[in-house]
Amino acid sequence: MTETYKIKRLVGDKMVLLGLFIASLLIAYLIIASKSALVLSEPIKLAHTGLSLSMPNGNGWESERQWEYHDNAFTLSSVFVSGSSRALAHCSYPLAADKLPTEKWFDEKADEIAGAIVEKGRIQADGLSIDWAHIGDSRVRPGISLGAVRLPNGRQLEIEVHQIAGDGGLAEQAFERIAKSVKFKDNRLLEAGSRIVGQIKTRGIDSFLGSRDQQDYFIIRDLRRSPARPLGFMIDVLAGSETNGKPDVQAASLFYMQDIRGRHVQEQVTFFQSDNSFDNFVWKGHIHTVNEVSSTEVILDEAGVMTVTKSNVLPKDRIYQLGSAAIPDIFIRQLFSQMLDSGSKEIMVDIIASDGKITPTFVSRLQDEADAVKGPEDAYVLGLEFLNGRGFSERVYLDDQKQISKRLVRQNVTYLLEGATLEEIKKQFPEQEKSILGNKILKQNQ
Repeated sequence: MTETYKIKRLVGDKMVLLGLFIASLLIAYLIIASKSALVLSEPIKLAHTGLSLSMPNGNGWESERQWEYHDNAFTLSSVFVSGSSRALAHCSYPLAADKLPTEKWFDEKADEIAGAIVEKGRIQADGLSIDWAHIGDSRVRPGISLGAVRLPNGRQLEIEVHQIAGDGGLAEQAFERIAKSVKFKDNRLLEAGSRIVGQIKTRGIDSFLGSRDQQDYFIIRDLRRSPARPLGFMIDVLAGSETNGKPDVQAASLFYMQDIRGRHVQEQVTFFQSDNSFDNFVWKGHIHTVNEVSSTEVILDEAGVMTVTKSNVLPKDRIYQLGSAAIPDIFIRQLFSQMLDSGSKEIMVDIIASDGKITPTFVSRLQDEADAVKGPEDAYVLGLEFLNGRGFSERVYLDDQKQISKRLVRQNVTYLLEGATLEEIKKQFPEQEKSILGNKILKQNQ
């Protein structure tokens, strides 16, 4: 009896030890699995677009968790480095995308890495259809997972996950998780902006000018000083003309800026010519700074393709396909006027600068806000938020004729662009009179 009890106890002890061993293995497995599990960040929103998504972050993945603006696109990235595995997840929201069919985009990406599409399909996420493809690389790297989703108003989101080294399943898993995290709620701000730009094109720029050319003169003052010290000026002239019996537009601008010590910092001269609806244009600019002189030529053809050529940047030519909400910044007054006439409270537009940069801009009408700058002559106040990540915002003050009286520009410093006359500018900055007189469009409108 005693021997039987001892045997049973010995067997029981061994079963307990076996159970403990299995449990320890399970716990170790769960710990390893939790450390290697793919963890996503909180949803990362792109301001005023209605778009958000999550990126891998933690357990070997590192992400800045914020959208970056570069080369007319917003991007979001995450990098995986652990042991022998390497991967890169990259999302892009281009503002002026080449509207390639998705299949052609997949084929071009496969050609870039001398690979082939090995699998493709479609993922549904938050009511969106995301077309995807896995591309196998014939060389060393395991390949790429790609996805594209078409959004309203010509926008799109592109997702790429590159498996650089290690298990190819890592890239596919990361891609699927990112794709399924995409959310989009159309706030119709871009649609409203496209509508306003379309109305301006339909009317034609000449309808805003009437019998007079548009002339805007501003002295730039630094509000850090009291009284506000003049640091520079801006002159914009917009003139209607006629070519082969058809109306067209010519414009010129001169911008001059000093630093707080009164030293010359930047001078920029631009010349613009387009048809009446700016469906095609030529825009040339020259910038002089203390350290360099550069020039830019921006050409828009009738297909909506914009080519930007810069003298000091390689590659020299960059190609962009403009969206329906794109408008050159020289027509900013017409944009404000049409927005107010239409009764729109908030819109989003893509403002094109003379250097070819496209800045998505949220424009809103401000009412009943305390404002020390607003004067009795100012009937309207508009707020502009420039969404290029540089922190610029602006308030624009217009009289009852929708003429701009002043502009308040904020970044780290607040500048006041105060309406002035040409004579006042010459008096404040006599060293620039030669530049003013040397510009034929400015000279014609003195």
